[in-house]
Amino acid sequence: MNIQSTQTGISGVSDIPMDERPFSRQSLDRTLTEIRSGRRLEKIVSTIESFLHSQVTRLDTALKECNRAVENDKIVQRILAEFELEKQAWEVNRQAEILRLSAAGEELIRGWEQLEDERRKWSDQGSNSSTG
Repeated sequence: MNIQSTQTGISGVSDIPMDERPFSRQSLDRTLTEIRSGRRLEKIVSTIESFLHSQVTRLDTALKECNRAVENDKIVQRILAEFELEKQAWEVNRQAEILRLSAAGEELIRGWEQLEDERRKWSDQGSNSSTG
């Protein structure tokens, strides 16, 4: 080993290009940059994941509300159908009552007419017997 090679060996670090040195400044800077980029990417991914999670939660909530609305609509439709049936039954009963009252009214009119006829007959008989 000569002194020249020993000196080169000792100061030979300066002979190795900076980007090939195991712990060079550029290498450390690049590593730090990559670490920072990785952390930024992790933050971005975390933000996106959080956003997507909140969107899925909102969609789940909206689906539940839609399902409740569908169920409520079915209930309302059933109630309306029952109401229509009751309304039709009420209308049938109302028409029957109208017919019954109309027939009763006709019968009452006939009864009054018959009573009036009887009263006239008695009145005519009474006036004929008092004149005769």
